Amino acid sequence: MSFRDALAVHRQTALDGVRLLQEFDILDTESRRAAGKLSGTFPNVFFPDRKLRY
Repeated sequence: MSFRDALAVHRQTALDGVRLLQEFDILDTESRRAAGKLSGTFPNVFFPDRKLRY
């Protein structure tokens, strides 16, 4: 199997993984905010479209 074929086979797994990381980040951020703490991840690390541009 070529690398390109392997990428195609696992594409949905990767997309599902990103979605799950985003869901976790949302839960973590909400939970830590309620406890008066900062998020366990750098702000918007799993949301590239929301990152601040410096």
